[in-house]
Amino acid sequence: MLTFRDLSVDLILMHIDKKRYNAFESLLH
Repeated sequence: MLTFRDLSVDLILMHIDKKRYNAFESLLH
């Protein structure tokens, strides 16, 4: 079972990955 802390860490990592992906996309265009 996931604790709230594990869930929040996952959300933070996903958010960082999304920002990195958006920066990469903007470099391509």
